[in-house]
Amino acid sequence: YRPERLRYVESGIELNRGNYEEAIKILEDLADDAPDYYPAWERLAAIYRQSEDKKDEYLRVAREMTRLFPQDAVV
Repeated sequence: YRPERLRYVESGIELNRGNYEEAIKILEDLADDAPDYYPAWERLAAIYRQSEDKKDEYLRVAREMTRLFPQDAVV
């Protein structure tokens, strides 16, 4: 077991290194294991929003963010 925050930080390190696919894998695994961990969804949305070929993934992630925080549904 690795804490959510540690995995989140690891994804940020991979992003800074330019390893987007590895960062996505870490975040998707984190979101699967801890579906209420909002920062993972938020970071995934930021990554997917920038990629033309990941619009379906972006919409899926945005729905999860809305599920968690319906009062803050601006993505």
